[in-house]
Amino acid sequence: MIRRIRVDSIRLSWISSAHNSTTASKYFNGHVPTDRIRKSFTLSGGPGGQHVNKVSTKAEIRFNIATADWLAPELREHFVKSCPQKVNKSNEVVIESSKTRSQSQNLDDCFDKLRTALLRCALDLEYQQRTPSESDVAILTKRAQDSVQRRLTEKRRLSDKKRERSTVF
Repeated sequence: MIRRIRVDSIRLSWISSAHNSTTASKYFNGHVPTDRIRKSFTLSGGPGGQHVNKVSTKAEIRFNIATADWLAPELREHFVKSCPQKVNKSNEVVIESSKTRSQSQNLDDCFDKLRTALLRCALDLEYQQRTPSESDVAILTKRAQDSVQRRLTEKRRLSDKKRERSTVF
């Protein structure tokens, strides 16, 4: 059986390995322990006739993020902030999939979604904690100065336009 791999997960794993930093692996190494996650299957909605009415193909995985000791504490905190739509009121991460007609493929898709979201959060944390280089600081300073200059130029232009409108009799 040939499994299709999601492009996002390939891109993210390539970025984290190409970045060659230990920070992303410190937060999340890509492994999701399936034995610590509750899995459930329900009837999938939508069209499909008799098959969809008889077979529970919709997969759902959930785990309590506060007790997920296999994740770094910083990653858990960042995941709750950056993906609030995946976390319910009882602090459980809930991910569903009914993409295919196969229960196992939908379960794999749930784990792919979870892995992708965790990798994105880990890379985001790594990016936030990096120190900007001298060239980055120079670029940001130049942008700030240009922004101030544009604002003052626009202010002068509007002032001149209003002055031209007024006529002295």
